Amino acid sequence: MQPYLPLFLAPKLTAEARRVKADYWDVWSGIFGESFYGVQAEWCARNGLEYLVHLNHEELMLNLSRGEDLIRNEGDFFRDLRHVQIPGIDNLNQLSPAAVNGEDTTYAVTNNFPTLASSAAHLFGRPRVWTEGGGGTGVDGKFQLDYQLVRGVNAPQIRIPAIRGAGMSGEAPPQAAMLAWYTNRASYLLAIGRPALRLAPVPNVLGRSIYQTAPLIFALAVAYRWQITVKAAAALDRNHREWSELYPDETHVAR
Repeated sequence: MQPYLPLFLAPKLTAEARRVKADYWDVWSGIFGESFYGVQAEWCARNGLEYLVHLNHEELMLNLSRGEDLIRNEGDFFRDLRHVQIPGIDNLNQLSPAAVNGEDTTYAVTNNFPTLASSAAHLFGRPRVWTEGGGGTGVDGKFQLDYQLVRGVNAPQIRIPAIRGAGMSGEAPPQAAMLAWYTNRASYLLAIGRPALRLAPVPNVLGRSIYQTAPLIFALAVAYRWQITVKAAAALDRNHREWSELYPDETHVAR
């Protein structure tokens, strides 16, 4: 490994350096998923708790135009959440109507990131999917809630002023209680159901070929980088499919 480390800092990696770096990221992401998230999930299970967590920048995944993204911060999404009892995502108002209905011609962000968590739940047999959900009590907030519900999120944590604690000033908006009731009811109905989709471990040829080149989540770090991931996410969303259909690390049939 040591002879290749200086090559990682070169302005342009050689083909050999790319392969070595891909192997290095493959190894460390596996170690990180087990030794960090896996250890916490195991502790929770041992103590009668369920571990819920989201990662960082699920909407970016790999985006080298920014200072940080999910891949560089966290490694492999599915490896990280393999042992987590309630996989989740973080929506900081990234799913407003204006954001999801406008085409991103730069392919910098995917609006399909809620299905990352629901795909992880289906892969690993988890009944619930959590979101730390931004939004509000208006139309945009309801839209963002529904956008996540139909993508498999069934344990949303909404941040709205539905109640007022002792000593708090002001009154909750009149629609806040209705939105809280709707959230609870929809979450319950979705949580008692099962995914209707039954999947076989047959990723598409492109995903398989990229994965074999560098196996860190479809080789997001090489070749087409993030654009192909965003385009794939858009295609999955249009056809009501899951990320798990592109993920070749798990042999499964969704329950």
